[in-house]
Formats: sequence, C-alpha cells, structure tokens
Amino acid sequence: MVALSGIVGSGKTTTLKAIRQELIKENEVLVSKSLSVEKGRVNLGTLILKVYKI
Repeated sequence: MVALSGIVGSGKTTTLKAIRQELIKENEVLVSKSLSVEKGRVNLGTLILKVYKI
C-alpha cells in the first residue's frame, strides 16, 4: 500500500501515476485507487472505509 500526502501542486498525482505505470510494467498492480480527503477529517476509520468500501 502506498500513501502519499502533500500540499496542492506538489506533484502527488504525477508521482502516483508514475509509480503505478512502473508497477503495471512489472505486473505488480492488483488494485489502484485514488482518495482525496480533507486534512481535518482524516482518521484511520475514514481511510479504511474509503479504501475497502466497508
């Protein structure tokens, strides 16, 4: 699992896309998901719900 955070415009999406493409080349990607959440509302429960759709 890869989690990446940073300020707006810091290159998070570009970096994640590059990582995903490399993993696809190596047949290592099982699931790919992007999640955008507000800093003040992030907690472990939120991440679990969003990633695993419980």
